[in-house]
Amino acid sequence: MQGKDATFVRRFAGTLTRFERLVLALHYVDELSIHEVGAVLNAPTHEVEETLRILRERTAQAAAQWQAVPSV
Repeated sequence: MQGKDATFVRRFAGTLTRFERLVLALHYVDELSIHEVGAVLNAPTHEVEETLRILRERTAQAAAQWQAVPSV
């Protein structure tokens, strides 16, 4: 990943809390279920679900804003 997309990912990742980064890594990279993520992080399933929901919304909003920025 290079250029504009790489910059977007770095900037967005910089806005995440440690918990959010862990949830994303465990769920998407390690492909654990929401229940497994909760068990690994010792967090209630509803907290993991809510975190993922919020992150999906934030990602969509950030991506839409970033797409509106012209390429350099």
